[in-house]
Amino acid sequence: MVPRMRRVAAALWLVLVACQTRLDVADAPMCPGCVGCCDFGRCVPLAQQSAQACGTTGPCTACSGSCVDGFCRSSTCANCAGCCSGQACLAGTADVACGRQGSVCVACKTGESCVNGVCVGCSPATCAGCCQNDTCVAGTSVDACGRGGGACQSCSGACVEGACRSTTCGRCDGCCSGILCASGDSPVACGRGGATCARCNIDENCINGVCRRCDSTTCAGCCFGSSCEPGDTNVNCGRGGVSCRLCGGFTQCFSGTCR
Repeated sequence: MVPRMRRVAAALWLVLVACQTRLDVADAPMCPGCVGCCDFGRCVPLAQQSAQACGTTGPCTACSGSCVDGFCRSSTCANCAGCCSGQACLAGTADVACGRQGSVCVACKTGESCVNGVCVGCSPATCAGCCQNDTCVAGTSVDACGRGGGACQSCSGACVEGACRSTTCGRCDGCCSGILCASGDSPVACGRGGATCARCNIDENCINGVCRRCDSTTCAGCCFGSSCEPGDTNVNCGRGGVSCRLCGGFTQCFSGTCR
């Protein structure tokens, strides 16, 4: 009789525990209007979820692998906020290894960039130049002109700082000499962006379309008039944009110095 009473008491105790557990779950505060899961009254949006709190609705659950867009996914590298390359957890922010929340790392296609663990095409968020066939280019050419990640334009004149400008010589990346487009890299016809060609002074040279004197900012060797020389010969020896020297006597030019 006594053992039977003990069994009945134990059964009643288990029923009470189960009922209390159901009451605890039922009494857990919910999160009305939450796009994600509810962690005891606190809404955890999809973008902020982790393996410890994952779900698209109702109470949050813990994942054994990773949480991807509110669903638990198996992962080859546990507790990884980036992406998995085998068993290694990577940041997931590189174009060659992009991913998030423990997903397998992927290499972005040509023209795409990894933004917050997702490969995205050319856009204002990924390109300072312009987008040409979903590829980001510099945006400084008459054939592909633009900036700020917008669509590239073909200019009828010149491309200046990512914007098309009219010229007197039609399409021109260099400079205009009358109605002719010159390359713009000559001392007698120097310029860029379709501007009128300039003639540099005798002590100047044309560098990237701008007339500039030979000095330490434009020449790593030595200056012979307006010409920048390598500065490693006995005839023209020097470095750092100084005037070239002739090594005399028994001296020779070593690393820009007569010795």
